[in-house]
Amino acid sequence: MKTHRVAWALHYGEWPAGNMDHINHDRQDNRLSNLRVVTTQENNKNRSAMGDNTSGHMGVGFHKQTGKWRAYIGVDGRQIYLGLFDSLDLAVVERKRAEKKYGFHSNHGSAA
Repeated sequence: MKTHRVAWALHYGEWPAGNMDHINHDRQDNRLSNLRVVTTQENNKNRSAMGDNTSGHMGVGFHKQTGKWRAYIGVDGRQIYLGLFDSLDLAVVERKRAEKKYGFHSNHGSAA
């Protein structure tokens, strides 16, 4: 049983109708202030970085063919190319700009 769903139901008197998001990415932190009911799309906009991420930033990777950093973002089931950049920092700035533009949560990409 999902403890976070039980905590929600006990407090609000009904089972959550949708996905449950742990805002701070800590699945053991079931405080109501850390939980929200979201759509799958909204939940994907507040994901933790994947373990195989080598740049340290979601949506940014090194493009070997050009020797530059590539930035991209996934929105509504499609990948949007953000460009190639001379430095990791520039690619990260562009990715963060896109996250804001497309309504990603400020915790998106951070670790639990």
